[in-house]
Amino acid sequence: PESFKKINRPYGTISFEAVYKSLVTFSALYPGQLWVELMLIKGKNDSLEALNTFKELLENIHYDRLFINTPIRPPAELEVKEVSAETLQHAVEILGGTSIEHLASQGFYSDIDDDYQAIMSIIQRHPMNQYEIAHFLSTRLCQDTKAIFQRLSKDDTIDIIHYKGYKTYRR
Repeated sequence: PESFKKINRPYGTISFEAVYKSLVTFSALYPGQLWVELMLIKGKNDSLEALNTFKELLENIHYDRLFINTPIRPPAELEVKEVSAETLQHAVEILGGTSIEHLASQGFYSDIDDDYQAIMSIIQRHPMNQYEIAHFLSTRLCQDTKAIFQRLSKDDTIDIIHYKGYKTYRR
């Protein structure tokens, strides 16, 4: 409950207990595949005690896949840090599941014909770094990637965040 409040800052009377009970109930009734993602944040919920608590909590949830993640994109708050590769591996050993770093990215897709507008549509929902944008444009056979990046850098509606050696674009 403490880390739930610290990390999620739920609105009003929303409690950890209510959310957890609802997830347990939903997972028992849901006929489809349920995938769970656990986001580990350095110094917030990555201790051995926290991992063992997650293990206990997950025992009551009927899920098909567990993904263990850590922030890899620029977080909204600067104090949010990714856990080490060792911590991520330790979490996989304790909880099972799949570390997010072992997943192959399927890339981005848009049915918008205009390359620039397609990127704008994606970064409205999901930030993209310069390599993801370049790859996305190459899959669309974009003829002038440089012009797209120049346009992105001049657009006042876009934030460009320098994080971990990458430029990440978001709206």
